[in-house]
Amino acid sequence: MACIDTVRLSRWVMDDLAGILEFYRDAGVDTPLDDQPANRLALPEPADTGPSQSPQRQAGPAGREAMPNVVATSSNDTPAMGQDLPARIAEANEIARQADTIDALREALVQWDGIDLAQTVPTMVFGSGPETAALLVLADCPERQDVSGEQLWSGAGGRMVDMMLAAIGQSRADTRFAAACPWRAPGGIATDEQQAVLRPFLLRHIALSQPKIVLTFGQTALKSLTGQQGNFLKDRGRWHEIELAVTDEAMEPVAVRPTFHPHYLMKNPAQKRLTWADLLAVKSRLADGG
Repeated sequence: MACIDTVRLSRWVMDDLAGILEFYRDAGVDTPLDDQPANRLALPEPADTGPSQSPQRQAGPAGREAMPNVVATSSNDTPAMGQDLPARIAEANEIARQADTIDALREALVQWDGIDLAQTVPTMVFGSGPETAALLVLADCPERQDVSGEQLWSGAGGRMVDMMLAAIGQSRADTRFAAACPWRAPGGIATDEQQAVLRPFLLRHIALSQPKIVLTFGQTALKSLTGQQGNFLKDRGRWHEIELAVTDEAMEPVAVRPTFHPHYLMKNPAQKRLTWADLLAVKSRLADGG
């Protein structure tokens, strides 16, 4: 009888699950709707017309039973932060506003104990490229290859980013790269609470980099920047302005252009046409001085 390597099998399963989560993230799917998939083509089951129903269950729509006393929650809930989330966000704002350089901001985030990822994920990939640049490219969080090399966009997605930049006359040498979540969160997606706590550091990072334009890849990066869920397909293809005033100093809003994530484009090449339109808009605005 053949022996099954359960450890190796478990790794394969976890890699497959992580890959599925990354695909959903790249496609802008980051909110669970139900615990189980629904067959939209199935005929509705006949409703129970009996004299009484069990006190533990009630009939749901289309005759399906609804679980009692179940409150729908997002898989992004993080009990570790709990009810002190507003206090942590306020603390993050105060720490971020005191940093007057990129290095100081990075060191402040490394030393802060207000984000759970700092204790569970050993390697931070804060950013790369010149500290100030006219164009800042925002990722949601580092890829696996980024963590090992401690540089953003170092894998297959990075090669596509290089081609995208070259197509509009830009390169890594004159582009600032940042990650909304500088640690690789489990599944490649930071939770809503982690995004909220890290947002002051992200805004300060952008303010210190002084870009004219921020190009965001995918729904999660845009959501981390704006603090709003939004609708990516509607938000993509137009300009947004984001206030960066973490400190008391007067600052001009920064122009933001969202487009599809490079990994999503590799799996859905038909969307490259829309991404090209976004890149041309960025190129034109850079030529006009932002």
